[in-house]
Amino acid sequence: MKTALFLLYLYSATASGHGGGLDGNGGHNNRKTGEYHCHREPCLSSH
Repeated sequence: MKTALFLLYLYSATASGHGGGLDGNGGHNNRKTGEYHCHREPCLSSH
């Protein structure tokens, strides 16, 4: 049981998102589409 919980913990830690690559407005350009994409404020309020 402990092993299963530990493996679940490892999987969830690697599957979580990250905040890297965002500009000062909280967004970034999508490399595939070239469109601007928002993740946090103030970008979310302005787009």
